Amino acid sequence: MLPCRKRARLPSLDAAAHAQDLQALNLEYRDALRTIEKLGKRYHWSPTVRGGDFLGLQRMFTWNKRTSDQVWENWAIFWLMSHVESSGLSASRILRFRKCRRCSAWFYAVTDHQLHCRASCRQKFHADSPEFRAKRARYMRERYRPQEKKRDVRAKRDARRKK
Repeated sequence: MLPCRKRARLPSLDAAAHAQDLQALNLEYRDALRTIEKLGKRYHWSPTVRGGDFLGLQRMFTWNKRTSDQVWENWAIFWLMSHVESSGLSASRILRFRKCRRCSAWFYAVTDHQLHCRASCRQKFHADSPEFRAKRARYMRERYRPQEKKRDVRAKRDARRKK
């Protein structure tokens, strides 16, 4: 018997499109990293070691304190940067900071799939979609209005009986 040779699979059009999508995402990712690096150059921190009461030594960072707004901004950036590193296979915690799809407010996502800052934003976002509007119109036409009509008939009948 002749050995069976596997046929080389040619990449499908889907694979080529997927590769182009990945390449575009990679370029967008690299541009975002360059922007972050450019914006981060304005912050200059100096590492230092301080001795606590009975807690031993602590690693800290200091920066020039000019105004209270600058101090607050440095603390905020420092705090955000502390969320960048990932541990093991889990994603970086900074990926949990997101902009709400409806109101564009920044929030910390409790779950991986959370896309809105509040339940009300989630509900309003979906209520504006054409799919939801069509589903709601069908519900009103097929279920709610017929039930409403039955309630009105019953109420009128009961009102006539009481007279």
